Amino acid sequence: MILRPIRDTAADAEAVREVAASAFEGGAWDDRRTARFRRRVRHLAVTDPPGCWLAEEDGGRPVGAVLA
Repeated sequence: MILRPIRDTAADAEAVREVAASAFEGGAWDDRRTARFRRRVRHLAVTDPPGCWLAEEDGGRPVGAVLA
């Protein structure tokens, strides 16, 4: 497992969204909610990089995230 900082990228924002969806709901999100969540993740990655972490399995699958 790798623990690394979340980058200000669409891919990292989507990875965090996947983790959140799996952990809290497991269902599909509508486009508006998905866009809002991704913007929030990217904003935090820029404004508080030490508080944003992504855990990935060795193959790169996201398994956890921290957003301060």
